[in-house]
Amino acid sequence: MKYKPVCMIQKYPTAEPQGCYLLTLNTIDRVDLFIRPFFKQIIVESLNYFIEKKGLTVYGWCLMTNHLHLIAEPRDGFDLSTLISDFKAFTAKIILEDLNAESDIRRPWIMKKIREAALFDKLDVWENSNRPVKVNAEEQDNINEHLKQIHNNPVRNKIVASPEDYLHSSAGNYAGLKGLVNVQFPKEKNEPDISIYKIPAHNAVSKSPEYFSY
Repeated sequence: MKYKPVCMIQKYPTAEPQGCYLLTLNTIDRVDLFIRPFFKQIIVESLNYFIEKKGLTVYGWCLMTNHLHLIAEPRDGFDLSTLISDFKAFTAKIILEDLNAESDIRRPWIMKKIREAALFDKLDVWENSNRPVKVNAEEQDNINEHLKQIHNNPVRNKIVASPEDYLHSSAGNYAGLKGLVNVQFPKEKNEPDISIYKIPAHNAVSKSPEYFSY
């Protein structure tokens, strides 16, 4: 059994069970997993699954090559930390199974990185911390600031010229376009609930149904 020295395990704040947070989910050792279209689609399908079935509300998201930004909160009766932990375990299982089955040219290097970072010999594709930052979902300026921060990530990295041109984020939803994920728009104070921004199915993951029988 392998143990990491205590000095190598970084400590970050944890999110409260309820409340809205900006979360950053980093891949192990910042491995660029999400340059593969299939792995991107795993995240899209899984977010929609957790929104529809597991009690997760997502106001914003942005998937980069080695991390995922989420502005999210749990619906009543659900725990945010548990939801995110389950989401990470759910997606990691599919990604690891695919890495073991497919002949990706980078597979040996990726698996080496994952094994080197494993705690107690448990393979994972995500870092333990979610780096939570509290967001006031009822203050429009506050949530808009965080949405702008994550939506501009691909612009800062010179991937696109405008945030709404980036497919794997919620910037398009806020520009009036159809997005890949069923995000919910924040409601103003004293306004009725806003329905989830529903979209038709997009290019479903071409794997057997048991992948999403969590």
